[in-house]
Amino acid sequence: MFDLLLQEFGEVSQPASPPAQVIERSVMGRREPLSIIRPHPHKRLSYTELRCTKDDQKTIHTIISNVAERGKLWLLANKSDFDQMSEEIKPVHPLKFLEVIFSNPYLSQCIEELLNDFWKRINFMPELRSSLTARYEARELLIHIEDFSEALNLDREKIEEYFLGGNWDDLVWYLIQKKNHAGSHEKQGG
Repeated sequence: MFDLLLQEFGEVSQPASPPAQVIERSVMGRREPLSIIRPHPHKRLSYTELRCTKDDQKTIHTIISNVAERGKLWLLANKSDFDQMSEEIKPVHPLKFLEVIFSNPYLSQCIEELLNDFWKRINFMPELRSSLTARYEARELLIHIEDFSEALNLDREKIEEYFLGGNWDDLVWYLIQKKNHAGSHEKQGG
């Protein structure tokens, strides 16, 4: 009836947005929300349409390079700045985030340094894992596998194995190995 009233007064009713999907995890027997994904009500974005502006790229560069290069005390002293930057790039799709890192040789080296430091790794990977998991469960990951693999010149089937298994840490280490150490096995063997 409400729709008829709106139409009568010249306003066209819009279909309701799909409900937000709450991704949860179990922590010590409690269910906690991991993230909320609001799917686009009408269409899925293509990989090239996913958000990753020049400002987002600069912010990602600043975060990754500083976390890799700086000491723990400096990072702790600047935590609020990093929290703010992290909030700014939350809308960036995690595959675009990874593409920014692994399409830049310097950032690719930085991410390896970051992950080789236990303290930095345990403060970095949970956010990336939860973002990838949320996008996977919202069906916003596999649809972009072809374009992501192509953008980084990687084997699509190998990437798909990591996606389907939810092996996010192994995915990142695979990307590091392919981007930072490609050809190192050939050099050692030949």
